[in-house]
Amino acid sequence: MGYLYRMKDRIIERACQAIFGKPLISNNYRGLLVEAIVAEALGSEWKWVSEDWSAWDFERSDGMRLEVKQSAALQSWHRSGLKRPNPRFDCAARTGRWAGSIWIPEPQRFADIYVFAYHSEMNAELADHRVSDQWAFFVVPETSLPVQKSIGLTKVKELALQASHTNLRAVVESFIT
Repeated sequence: MGYLYRMKDRIIERACQAIFGKPLISNNYRGLLVEAIVAEALGSEWKWVSEDWSAWDFERSDGMRLEVKQSAALQSWHRSGLKRPNPRFDCAARTGRWAGSIWIPEPQRFADIYVFAYHSEMNAELADHRVSDQWAFFVVPETSLPVQKSIGLTKVKELALQASHTNLRAVVESFIT
């Protein structure tokens, strides 16, 4: 039995190394990495509840909900010579949500606060999605978001309070009454 557990641990370590062992994280996993950075910044008062099809990513004991959206200027598939992208973030209302295996049709946005994270470093030798200092966070209450499917970084900056990972918790808490 001990051998099977050691093998399981080696498999997990290999998978983590393949996913997070390089500076530029694939789009498929970068959201998870950013949520981990946000979890560290928010502290234990916020529970990380993100799952496969969760309607929000973090929740406080008072029921306050927070959603994280992210984008990066430099992608794992980036080729030199490409110009800086115009980042967009999903902000669409959903048609419903899952509660375990039960679908609940509730057309709305489910989070009270949105954190839009952007990694702007374009120098391939310096860019590292795993470094929290390289991310900028933009905190927007849901009520300030326009009714549309996606939002560009320029508009996010107009609506948001900007934060680093070191003051993200304070900025988020400033929106809670």
